[in-house]
Amino acid sequence: MNKLQSTIGSTIIIIASFAIFSTPAYAEQNYTSNESINNAVSSIVSKEFNNRAQHDPSIAEIGPVTVELTQTFIQENGTDPSQLADIFLHNLDNITTNNTMDEKFNSPLILRGTQTYSACVSIFLMQIDIKWICQDFRASVLNGAVTNKLMLGTSYDKGIGIGAWSHNRNWFEQPTSKELDANYKGNVSAVIKGGSISYPLTVMAIFDVNASNLKQHFQ
Repeated sequence: MNKLQSTIGSTIIIIASFAIFSTPAYAEQNYTSNESINNAVSSIVSKEFNNRAQHDPSIAEIGPVTVELTQTFIQENGTDPSQLADIFLHNLDNITTNNTMDEKFNSPLILRGTQTYSACVSIFLMQIDIKWICQDFRASVLNGAVTNKLMLGTSYDKGIGIGAWSHNRNWFEQPTSKELDANYKGNVSAVIKGGSISYPLTVMAIFDVNASNLKQHFQ
């Protein structure tokens, strides 16, 4: 009888212990699961963006991408990261396809003065349709060579799109005396159906000497 009571008592203790610790563990697992889903989806989207960026010479560097899906989006579409990423990318594709560009931004190079230029790069991967990302700068051409270059302010976006551009830094590269590359780095972010997305992006606008001025070369 004592042995039976001891066995029953041990069983009750085990059940009680499970009841005490199971709820917090479940809650923690649920949070970790959502975090893992977002991380996995972000990784898939990053790879897709990098693949498409390889075909756009104006993009010097992109990513890593951070995607944060809404709880409703996950509940409606399941927890398979591949499926969620496909749907999320499809939503981005539709936004890019449905938007139209304002005609007044169709001229990528704006010559504001003899030595002041606007480097503008259009970004149309399939991700956030941010239209144009621009950087003003000043440079001189003397004897067929670029001299006295200077960035003016920070980079900015223009055009109609859902994405927001946040400037980080800018710099020049000069492979030859007749070429000047304007580089600028920032962060793209947006909220779309299903969640939010953000990623760092570095773009490059190439200018060539054209007589006594510079002309943007389209990659």
